[in-house]
Amino acid sequence: MTDHTQQPVTITSFGYGHAPAPEATAVYDVRAHFRDPHVDPALRHQTAESPAVFDTVMNTPGVAALVDCIVHTAFSYRAGPTPAPVAIAIGCVGGRHRSAAIAIRVAQILAGTQMLVTLEHRDIARPVIARPGPSTDRTATTTPAANANSDAARRLLLATVEAARETIDRAEAVEWLRQIRSGIANPVVTPLPWYGLLLDGELHSVYATPEEAERAAAPGMEIRTLKPHPKSGAGGC
Repeated sequence: MTDHTQQPVTITSFGYGHAPAPEATAVYDVRAHFRDPHVDPALRHQTAESPAVFDTVMNTPGVAALVDCIVHTAFSYRAGPTPAPVAIAIGCVGGRHRSAAIAIRVAQILAGTQMLVTLEHRDIARPVIARPGPSTDRTATTTPAANANSDAARRLLLATVEAARETIDRAEAVEWLRQIRSGIANPVVTPLPWYGLLLDGELHSVYATPEEAERAAAPGMEIRTLKPHPKSGAGGC
């Protein structure tokens, strides 16, 4: 019988707002489903290594169950017949709060089982990703700091668009497959809309459901239903 006890497990937290997900055996995206401590000014510039941030994330409904799921994922991959390292990546927007806290807790539990665990925080030390608020000074747009904030806001928008597109594509593909299995020869899937967060009339971020947009909304933001995104067809796969 193969001894898997020496196969290492690497847990990596990261932020989609800085760079794409690292290569991993399994990737967990926690951006849309769990409220971001960033919206609290008292926590914004802290990280998951702070007890206040860590406890806030751990007390978020659903997070404890997700931690258990990730732990079981690690054990499941290690139980396979072919020994190999296991890499699990957990991502949020900035990589400083939600993903880092969850990664810490998963690593703690796995280490308690005598598993060889490496914990890596890819983006925890990076600057906070700016999210413009109602008081943003829009007259200083030529300063380096303003340009950096603009770049960070653009990265955030692109990251949320990517996540929303993946979620909507999956939902439409499921509906297309359901119709096929029901015997419909020519399935017709109504394109789903985006839900955008607008700040001072400008698009800030995009989500696949109104519930996700509501969870991500900060004071001063408006939720608006956007037209469906262009597609080549839900059944293209």
